[in-house]
Amino acid sequence: MPIIFDHVFYTYSKKTPFEQIGLEDVSLSFANYSFVALVGHTGSGKSTLVQHITGLIIPDNGTINVDDYVITPHKRKNKNIRKIREQIGIVFQFPEYQLFEETVLKDVAFGPKNFGVNEKEAIQRSKDALLKVGLDESYFNRSPFDLSGGEKRRVAIAGIIAIKPKVLILDEPTAGLDPQGSKNMMQLFCDLNASGTQIIMVTHDMDLVLEYADHVIVMKDGKVAKELSPLELFSSNDYQDLSLDYPRVFEVAKELIKKGLNINLQKIKNIDTLVDEICKGRDDYE
Repeated sequence: MPIIFDHVFYTYSKKTPFEQIGLEDVSLSFANYSFVALVGHTGSGKSTLVQHITGLIIPDNGTINVDDYVITPHKRKNKNIRKIREQIGIVFQFPEYQLFEETVLKDVAFGPKNFGVNEKEAIQRSKDALLKVGLDESYFNRSPFDLSGGEKRRVAIAGIIAIKPKVLILDEPTAGLDPQGSKNMMQLFCDLNASGTQIIMVTHDMDLVLEYADHVIVMKDGKVAKELSPLELFSSNDYQDLSLDYPRVFEVAKELIKKGLNINLQKIKNIDTLVDEICKGRDDYE
């Protein structure tokens, strides 16, 4: 689904001592990529940008085109903004804190019902979404507050999936999860992406960017600093100037290259591909 920013400006707390630029002349398009990573240091404008996509924040100047809908600074023209929120779901950091219903099934059904879906269809969507996130029928009538942290997060994500959004925005999706939980969560999002859901992921974890994203937008001081592929980003000479961490697998690979191992950085995506390259490089070294 095309999402296009056209010279968008936004300032927090305008005309007060706390005035701060959120976005400054941002023009970009999410139209041609299925899994986009949005990165940058804290305060760079990442969260401000994604909140503009759903109309949680209205621009001071410029426009945002979301499919056929245009968000403008003129609030009266944004009356049907609810239509955007049916097509774009946001998984906030620690989404499990948003749970509130007495049963898991009711909690997941709340979103679809809120957008006008009838009771029967909302319940069926909820069941399908829960199964998709790996929670079977034994969870349906349990209280969401009796679940583990990882299970709560899956319920919260099921609540977004049940709305059937075309675009899913992820804000630090693996925060607070152990390595296996993180891997399982990202596999879920990959499955959704493979089934046609466009993903926009806000993250500080460069290993996630390297492994999953097909395009990266780097924000700095409210502006778009760069748009490029993950490999282009991590291979660039000005990488350190962007105040980003380095993927750990890349750090290990570079150290091994210094030791004389023949490793192709272009093939490094995660630990598994690093192991493959180490094995190849070791054979060449021997």
